[in-house]
Amino acid sequence: MTFATPTGFVSRTLALAAAGVLLSSSAWALVLTEKSAAQKQRADINKQGAAYFKCIVKATLKCEKSGSSSAQECKPNMPDALGTPSADFEAAVQSCKDKIDYGKKGSGDLIADYEAIGCPGDCDAATIGNQRCDDLIAMQAIQETSIPVSVSLLGSLLPAFCGMDASCVAAETTGMTEYILGFFACNLACENDYKNKKGNGGPTDSLMQCAAGDAAAAPVFKTCIDAAFVKAQSKGLNFSVALRTPLHGLLNPVLNGLYNTAENCGD
Repeated sequence: MTFATPTGFVSRTLALAAAGVLLSSSAWALVLTEKSAAQKQRADINKQGAAYFKCIVKATLKCEKSGSSSAQECKPNMPDALGTPSADFEAAVQSCKDKIDYGKKGSGDLIADYEAIGCPGDCDAATIGNQRCDDLIAMQAIQETSIPVSVSLLGSLLPAFCGMDASCVAAETTGMTEYILGFFACNLACENDYKNKKGNGGPTDSLMQCAAGDAAAAPVFKTCIDAAFVKAQSKGLNFSVALRTPLHGLLNPVLNGLYNTAENCGD
């Protein structure tokens, strides 16, 4: 599985993905009270998003194993496309979507619960700036659409390291997936820590506190991210050091959008 892309396309792809995955970042945060209903729900949204990403990646890799070339054959944003080698791929992607329920930890009032976490997201891409969604379900729809797109786009990082070497692509893809899952776990722990044990992101409105690769990130968070990288390289998996920085550039804005964005509910 690889993506044949022209020189310079990787940076543009990263910019697109960072803008389109779930949410966009801002310069200050909506700090929520520890153990409040809103804080618990926001943490659950983060957890569900990571699980959804993992599910989409797993389905895509399984589909690609059915393919016959090193080119991309399974696109989770277009699972029913002609030429997809697995007849089960569309159902697998849909199964991932069916597991998401952003209102699961809420009060049942989807508008009030959305506003309680600061109305994150941009539900009108045609208008400049972040335009709030109607409720949690509308916000959820952003991620349901954007994560499959981003899983496809992530593959555009690999040609610079592997060319059309299918074995290299397979190894790098597996390692990169492991590292991304580790990133989500470290970030979830950091952003929801109010006791200064996992990064103290809970009461902190900094874009840097829980940002992978940032010199100003909390030391314990840096340790967690480094351990995730070592794990990604373990068990014979190949994962290039050079891929870490572009991945951080993609993933940090994703989580900042949920945890470190200004309240956007309007009047």
